Order: sequence, then structure tokens, then C-alpha cells
Amino acid sequence: MNRDTEIQRIFEIADDSLQGVLGYHLYVTAMQTEASVEKIWKHLPDESIPHTFSWIRFYRKQDLTNAFRPPVFQFFQSRVSLLAMTTVFEVALENFIRCLNQKGYPQSSKGKSLLRKEKERLSYNACMHRTD
Repeated sequence: MNRDTEIQRIFEIADDSLQGVLGYHLYVTAMQTEASVEKIWKHLPDESIPHTFSWIRFYRKQDLTNAFRPPVFQFFQSRVSLLAMTTVFEVALENFIRCLNQKGYPQSSKGKSLLRKEKERLSYNACMHRTD
């Protein structure tokens, strides 16, 4: 049986993305372990973090680096990595379902389609203007 090239492409993109998340996790963990606080301070902005031209957050370098001491750093880094992995999985799953539906193999559970309709997707803009 030949592999479906579209399904394989979705899988490969997800696999590459997951490898990137894990690689990033390992790299940042290694950097945190090896870098001295003084070297980190040299690369942090002084007194404020300029998010945008009009949004500035004031902070202290010492407080920031103290907040990321072990074991807090490991918990935070693991949580960030797991969130990224979950997103990759959800996107891949939706792409699999969409691809199979387009090929004439509708995916359903308990009689309901597994593919979300466009109107069911919440966008950033829709979330910002909700009144409920």
C-alpha cells in the first residue's frame, strides 16, 4: 500500500515541529544551567521591558533572574514546552481530519463531524469583543 503524500506531509510537519519544541527545551535548559547570572544581566534591558512603543513594563533584573532559579525554571520550561506540543498536536489532528474529509472519508464521533466549522472557531478579534 502506498503512503498518502498529504497525510505524510502533515505528519512530517508535526514531527519536525515537535522536534523543534524538544530541541528548544533542551537548549534553553542547558543555557540556564551553564550561564552565570551576571552574564545574563548583561543581555537584559535596564529597568524596563519595552513590549511596544507605548507599553513599557518596569522590572528589576535581580527579581527576574531570582524567579527562574531551580526548581521553578524546570516547572515553567516544562509547562511552556507542553503547551507548544499540545498546539502542534491539535493542528496536526485538525489537518488530518480535514484531509480525510476532503478525500471522502468523513471523520465523526457519535454521529457528529469532528471537523469544526469556521463559525465555531474563536479568533483573537472575536474574543476581544465578546459581551458575555
